[in-house]
Amino acid sequence: MRRGEHPADIRKGRIVVPHLGGKRSGQCYVYERITIERIDYLVGLTMYLHQGGPSELDVRSIVRERWDDFDGTKEGLRNLERIDTEGEGRSRGRN
Repeated sequence: MRRGEHPADIRKGRIVVPHLGGKRSGQCYVYERITIERIDYLVGLTMYLHQGGPSELDVRSIVRERWDDFDGTKEGLRNLERIDTEGEGRSRGRN
């Protein structure tokens, strides 16, 4: 996945939740780091429970759909913020 001439900087992290089963479980999150005019922005793409959650293929599909929803420009981020604030993103089934 690329934003213009640069590869997209998409990362995944996990918050360990011990009562869900230890180090191999927890809340996972996937986000994209975008730098515009030397300012870093983090755009959440999805969150899910690791243990018993969606398959890796499903997660990739969700990330791709959300990623395709906006462009990595200042205007694209403004539009994304407006959509999420107005609730349109949620009404279309996106998190």
